[in-house]
Amino acid sequence: MNQNGRWAPHWSYLHEAVKTGLLGELSAIHCEVHWNHDCLSGTEFEKMHHLILYDFAIHWFDILCCLMGEREPLRVYASLTRSRNQTISPPLLAQVTVEYEGAQASLVFDGNTSTGPWETTFVAGQQGTIRCQGLDLQSQELVMTTEKGISQPALTGTWFPDGFHGTM
Repeated sequence: MNQNGRWAPHWSYLHEAVKTGLLGELSAIHCEVHWNHDCLSGTEFEKMHHLILYDFAIHWFDILCCLMGEREPLRVYASLTRSRNQTISPPLLAQVTVEYEGAQASLVFDGNTSTGPWETTFVAGQQGTIRCQGLDLQSQELVMTTEKGISQPALTGTWFPDGFHGTM
């Protein structure tokens, strides 16, 4: 499994908050990514039908495993489809729903967003929530809400290259 994303600043903070119990037992994880993946036109990746799930979503599958710990998925549903205006061969629209006992997760990938990219992660637990959002994976803002109030830590670093440093 490709795991460099777990060391991206926003996911690393989120993982530590969950691991230390700041949010309590998790009940929901919802992630959305809207960006343009047409940049792979003409590459070997374009030959991969499940490109979004194999090459890209693998990072989100890994973070689900990190956040849910020992909790096993009960059911996983996934689908792919082509956007009407995409230019490369593989479907660039994908969604995944994962059911756990007492929890759910959803992953949405819109790889054909030509303008206005956006990425969000929302995690809800019995004692708090964390929301991450930004124009791309490099620039994320994180807000944590617990009974003690709202905090917005200053994150340092970026997915590239910091995520790769973590894997090495």
